[in-house]
Amino acid sequence: MPFKRPLGERIENQTLPNFIRPLQDKRVVVGQNVLLECQVAGHPDPVVKWLKDDHDVTQCPDYEFVEF
Repeated sequence: MPFKRPLGERIENQTLPNFIRPLQDKRVVVGQNVLLECQVAGHPDPVVKWLKDDHDVTQCPDYEFVEF
């Protein structure tokens, strides 16, 4: 979806989102905890969404999220 800006507004120093540390595949036994990590950069700061089967898992009490 393209951004719509008011006429005359100028955005400088933009950089595309980039995975500095991409998400890695993990194998885990059912019922055990797993830590999934990734690191992204960009300007403006990218928005990271964690989804499972197209559902936002950040609202599920089964998951804990930490942002650094």
